[in-house]
Amino acid sequence: MQSLLVLALLHLNQAFHAPRSKPVLRAAPLQATDSSVCALLSLNARGVTKRAVAAAEEELGAENVFATKSLTEAHVAAKKIYERRYATVVACGGDGTLGALLRDLSQEYASIDDLPAICTLPLGTGNAVSRYALGRHYRRWCGSKGVRRACAALKHGVNATLSVPVLSTDQNELCFIAGQGFDAFLLDDYKRQAKATQNTIIGPLMRSVGGYFFAMALRTLPAYLRRKRQMRVRVEALSECAYVDPRRGDAAIPVETGLLYEGSATLACAGSTPFYGGGMRLFPFARSDK
Repeated sequence: MQSLLVLALLHLNQAFHAPRSKPVLRAAPLQATDSSVCALLSLNARGVTKRAVAAAEEELGAENVFATKSLTEAHVAAKKIYERRYATVVACGGDGTLGALLRDLSQEYASIDDLPAICTLPLGTGNAVSRYALGRHYRRWCGSKGVRRACAALKHGVNATLSVPVLSTDQNELCFIAGQGFDAFLLDDYKRQAKATQNTIIGPLMRSVGGYFFAMALRTLPAYLRRKRQMRVRVEALSECAYVDPRRGDAAIPVETGLLYEGSATLACAGSTPFYGGGMRLFPFARSDK
């Protein structure tokens, strides 16, 4: 795996979907042509503007750009991507946009191995996957200039590889971050706060990364201090796993299957990339398969 990537083309690879393993989002070399590349932009993502949409249309052609506002429009876009057999999809948004795209495409294709390559750009509030895949210079792919640069590069072919594991839930949902407890309450409080202030002067601030800090200080933490949100968890290892000592982080110690922990907890979560929203390194030992 390259330590610094400027662009990653990602697709789900069936070869890594063994019976006891999780599906893996895997990048692969690709030589793309004009007709094989499309872009999907979520108009709900804070970084997707009219200029970003226009940049994609100018580079790829309006017929190859899908700007979606609702889940229904996103479903329709996925069907079009499947029908036209695009080889590459430029996903413009955050982790939610990428997760929704994977979910919709997986419902159209017979096998996850058939999904098109996906290039994810950091135009959302939470950009954990983009931040990880694109490296420390991920900000160069933000905004309309980043969209234009990425689309132009893909038309001429990009050769960058990276494997990013994908989490699979009991309901067969695909995601990169899953949690219960503090982060779930924080996200719910953030959404409630954003909705309550959407028509006010502070609305844009409450929908930004800063809105998470306000939600945590004004809603989430006070609720915990009043003991209104108690959680009891049971953590079991159903297959091979390892423990990494956070004081060192230089060795993965094998752990036997069975009960690992049972009791009270503030947060129980999992992630396939090191980052959480806002660049918080919540999973410092998460890494991709080489």
